[in-house]
Amino acid sequence: KSRYKTLDVLLNNAADFDISCRKRNITADGLETQFSVNVVSPYLLSLLFNDYLINLLSGKIINISSKSLCLFLFIKA
Repeated sequence: KSRYKTLDVLLNNAADFDISCRKRNITADGLETQFSVNVVSPYLLSLLFNDYLINLLSGKIINISSKSLCLFLFIKA
């Protein structure tokens, strides 16, 4: 954040889609792991860089959960 004053695009490509896990994993903060990675983390990352994006009319936030596409294709097959 100290190196740049603006940000054109915030690209987040992180996801947790472990369909083999049968037991809920809870983080130290008391959040379920998949919820924490897939929902809370992108939200917090967006808040962290919001000031850099809000100054630009064209600033974008892109969240990609690439494993979700694999899960969708697996279920459809």
